[in-house]
Amino acid sequence: MLHHTWRAPALSFAALAAAPVLGLVSELVVPRDTTSTPADELRFVSAHAGAFLVADLLAIVGAALFVVGLVRLVPAVTGRGRVAVRIGGTMAITGSLALVAHPFLLLAIRDLATAENLTAMASANDTISNGVAAMVVLVARLFAFDLGLVVLTIGLWRAGALPVWLAPAGFLALFADFSPSSYNAVLMYAVLTAAFVVMALRARRTADATGQPAAQPATAGTV
Repeated sequence: MLHHTWRAPALSFAALAAAPVLGLVSELVVPRDTTSTPADELRFVSAHAGAFLVADLLAIVGAALFVVGLVRLVPAVTGRGRVAVRIGGTMAITGSLALVAHPFLLLAIRDLATAENLTAMASANDTISNGVAAMVVLVARLFAFDLGLVVLTIGLWRAGALPVWLAPAGFLALFADFSPSSYNAVLMYAVLTAAFVVMALRARRTADATGQPAAQPATAGTV
């Protein structure tokens, strides 16, 4: 039985369902880079400049939708699971901002790849890839977004927004993102797509069954 403690605007569910789908498409579009030097990486990016542009733009929109969806969803959980949702959601929102920043860094590298002086650009590429901005984005993604999702999905299950078999979705996404495979992000976004699409469908069914809009305020309950 669903607990009516997670009413939120339909926009939040649509945004959260679309966000990982766009992230997944972005990861499937981008070519896999097997180069070992900054100069070779720039040559590879230059040879696939169009694919990298499309992938980065999709990633930006997808990450922005995570922010939009979570900002609307987190305060809507007012009963059971609200503490975990607020903690995990706040962490995930912070990490989503890093997801927005990351493709902008990649777009800067793409600009370097399409410049004329490749030797000079290779040095700049190495500086960007190993600089403070890249490290901050990486840490925020791994420790705010990934760990935040672990707490968030448990909270959403407690609130009745996710079925029990998707309660560990955050753990699975974390494990996928830390995996050594070059398709680690593909696996992560596939897990998140399943979780958030199911949540959106669950919200729609609940609204239809009760005859009430998804944005109806919830009644406070236990944590």
